[in-house]
Amino acid sequence: MSRVLYVHGTTRPGGAWESPRDIVYGPECDRFEPIVACSKAQAWRYASDVVFAGHQSDPVPYFAAMDVLVMPSRTEGFGRSAVEAMAMAKPVIASDVGALPEIVSNGLTGYNFRDGDVDALADRMNELAADEQKRATFGLRARALAEERFDLKAMLSKLQSIYTALLNGSEGQWR
Repeated sequence: MSRVLYVHGTTRPGGAWESPRDIVYGPECDRFEPIVACSKAQAWRYASDVVFAGHQSDPVPYFAAMDVLVMPSRTEGFGRSAVEAMAMAKPVIASDVGALPEIVSNGLTGYNFRDGDVDALADRMNELAADEQKRATFGLRARALAEERFDLKAMLSKLQSIYTALLNGSEGQWR
């Protein structure tokens, strides 16, 4: 059985996701719960397997319980949830909005799909649901990428090099 975590939004169920335990959490969860419960989830064969957890101050247990993070965001700024999942060695399937395409390396740490393309999203979800080895490989790469790009020490070092370049008048070197 595979588990998927939707940060927000909904997707088409089906395919290889046999009896998933879906957890929906995030700041918009309360707004989506009645909509999904009344319209979409009733049509889903697995409606009783969807848990609306709401906003979580400590999302670590939710990330630990999942196999894949799915972010079908219509708008997204930075995509912190994607980085957090990657830091826990979880592959990410994310729409191509905001910074998500820069965070998720398509085909290496997860997948990006065109915003609104539900069929592409479902195909990628089914692909990862059916391939445990690919999930593990993407997860390990995701962890390495998160440490390389988003670790506090690495980010401070990069920021320091930017400030140093600016102070030395060589701003073009850090771009």
